[in-house]
Amino acid sequence: MTLLNKITLFFKIYCSLIVLDYSLKKMGFHKVFIKYESLYLLKNKEVKSLTHETYLNVSQMVDFIDRVCILYPKKAECLHRSFLGYKYLRTEFKLPVDLVIGVRKYPFSAHAWLTMFEENINDSNELTNQYSVILKSKEKSYEIV
Repeated sequence: MTLLNKITLFFKIYCSLIVLDYSLKKMGFHKVFIKYESLYLLKNKEVKSLTHETYLNVSQMVDFIDRVCILYPKKAECLHRSFLGYKYLRTEFKLPVDLVIGVRKYPFSAHAWLTMFEENINDSNELTNQYSVILKSKEKSYEIV
């Protein structure tokens, strides 16, 4: 990826983060979740298979999103990272990622992460296994082309 492409991608993701943060504050989590599910729905013919090259690109995108969120002056943690990952992995790579929300009773905490084919994308199994899933984006049966 060239420097110009990285700068362009940075600003694209950063602007998406600003819009997402504002939307979460004004509309609330539930409405944003439903909006993302419907906006970034994949049709069977769009879904791509996961090649080694795609896997590397997905890893780079997830890392890039993490960096953008770190540089954001407001608090942008797992929920923001997961919404952005859901959006960009579905639009840029046409991959059937799912947004997952989990909670833990004691000490109470909540966490958001991405999965694809039941495998974690942006967090470790060690971390996500501490949470009980309470919400997951709508699952569809996809045909890999």
